[in-house]
Amino acid sequence: MNDNDVILEVRQITKDFPGVKALAGVDLTLRRGEIQALVGENGAGKSTLIKILAGVYRKDSGEILFEGAPLELHSAHDSLRKGIKVVFQELALIPQLSVAENVFLESFPLKRGGAIDWRSLNRRTREILDSINLDLNPTRKVSTLTISQQQMVEIARALSHEAKVVIMDEPTSALTPNEVRSLFEVIRRLKDLGIGVLYVSHKLEEVFELCDRVTVFRDGQLVSSRPVAETNTNAVVTDMVGRAITTLFPRTHAGRGEPVLEVRGLRTEGKFKGVSF
Repeated sequence: MNDNDVILEVRQITKDFPGVKALAGVDLTLRRGEIQALVGENGAGKSTLIKILAGVYRKDSGEILFEGAPLELHSAHDSLRKGIKVVFQELALIPQLSVAENVFLESFPLKRGGAIDWRSLNRRTREILDSINLDLNPTRKVSTLTISQQQMVEIARALSHEAKVVIMDEPTSALTPNEVRSLFEVIRRLKDLGIGVLYVSHKLEEVFELCDRVTVFRDGQLVSSRPVAETNTNAVVTDMVGRAITTLFPRTHAGRGEPVLEVRGLRTEGKFKGVSF
């Protein structure tokens, strides 16, 4: 990859809240067709950065470049319109509407005269779902979908806006192992389509299975950004916590103390009897 592959660049972004410096001059570069993990402990600044990229927060200073041009974001709609889609843990779908209605929520295809073109809506949704190998009926209500399927709808929504960057915030926190595998297949499909994916997670095993690069934040600062093939779990954890992994859980020896609770001959009629420990 070369500089022409860079789709999103963050330069020296800062963000302060009362009494807290959430971001202290962070940098980040995301390339087309790259799956980049963003990791760090709670409070490291990950959520603040993605909310800035989503248009939810305004940066205090620094610069965002999108396809090489300066980018200013004033709202979530503005971010999506520019080509950045953030899939938050709290999914922004309307359960009572269909898959197709949610995918094209901000831009329904219209007939002459202003009525919604339902045939075009469902056809275009089907084409997008097929592009990520997702077998969902466009007319199905979102309220009947699993969390994993709803995430796929959010991704399809990004594609309907021709998003070039998709940011995923802890996407597997409520998924089963089979659903995680399905999600990974879709994310890899986004990579094949040339979309840059920023994958925020605490689960390092997922990072090393899925991602091309891992970027570490600590205390609102960039600590490291390396290809996954050139690092390992111990090095990433050391960057996250600021000390060698061997010091995280020092081995200790504790002898048995005096009993603090004893139960003898406990009995409840019809349920149990003679319980002692």
